[in-house]
Amino acid sequence: MLHLLLPPSLKGLIGAEKVASKAAEAQPTTADVWIWAMIVLAAFLAIAVISALLVNYRPGGADKSVRRIWFWILAVLTPITSFLVNYFTKIQGFETTFKKIGPAKIQQAVETLTMQNVYSTIAVLILFIAIGWILSVMFKRSKLGTWF
Repeated sequence: MLHLLLPPSLKGLIGAEKVASKAAEAQPTTADVWIWAMIVLAAFLAIAVISALLVNYRPGGADKSVRRIWFWILAVLTPITSFLVNYFTKIQGFETTFKKIGPAKIQQAVETLTMQNVYSTIAVLILFIAIGWILSVMFKRSKLGTWF
């Protein structure tokens, strides 16, 4: 209601502040990149566990090689998927949404998000292999024990 009582010159300033605050709230942060990377990691680890449990035992140890191959295929796909999800949802969306902020600020923010995306991709690969190894050691006598 207060905005109805203000002169038109101040109404424009208040509107600009609202737009700027909404833009600042909608900007992706580096935490968003890491959160999505960990969500992708958890999803692919769940897929790896489920796929290992779905492979039936076969004579001659052929089932072990199938489980191992699927684990390493998912180990390669996890960082690729994490990078692409973050790239297309965070970085590309940021560039197209906030063209009005200014090219210098956009370039700086995109560089920061891109570097965090690269770091999170490397971390996802390392964590996938490390958690897979830990699960393989913990469940040595089960189907998960055949990953390594």
